[in-house]
Amino acid sequence: LFYDIGSGTGKPAVAAALLHPFERVHGVEILEGLYRTSLDLAATWETRGKEILEAAGQEHATEIGFTHGDATDPEVCDWSDGDVLFANSTCFDDALMKKVAGQAVTLKKGAVFITFTKRLPSHHFEVLEHQMYQMSWGGATVYIQQKMTDPEVYVEDDDASSGGSTAAEG
Repeated sequence: LFYDIGSGTGKPAVAAALLHPFERVHGVEILEGLYRTSLDLAATWETRGKEILEAAGQEHATEIGFTHGDATDPEVCDWSDGDVLFANSTCFDDALMKKVAGQAVTLKKGAVFITFTKRLPSHHFEVLEHQMYQMSWGGATVYIQQKMTDPEVYVEDDDASSGGSTAAEG
């Protein structure tokens, strides 16, 4: 299962569905206009995307869906079952990154969380790899992080989120 936290127009979610046979790909976006655009993209996936994959000899019927709302609210979208999560977090402030990291403690051990520019501020995650890439808007460091602990209950004021460790740091 792939989740895009702050999914915008849905392009990363569709890219994930094209590149890997995920059972389900789901995006969560708080801005209504971007969310509505993602619904159009999901409809195009249903009518054309799967057809293109079949014509190319690939057989996977990834289900794509989007939710409108706050991705850090588990009542809006519970992404604790995710295997791979992505957040283009370049514009996320520290408070939002802390909320995302707090919710991410509910993920299973081994889940992978990819962020841009900022890593998850949590000791529950280890940075496996990070590298600067040139994006359409400028340079951004991509952090690939893995959940190193068993799932925990999310507590919003969890002060245990004191910056993650990197593989090199241990």
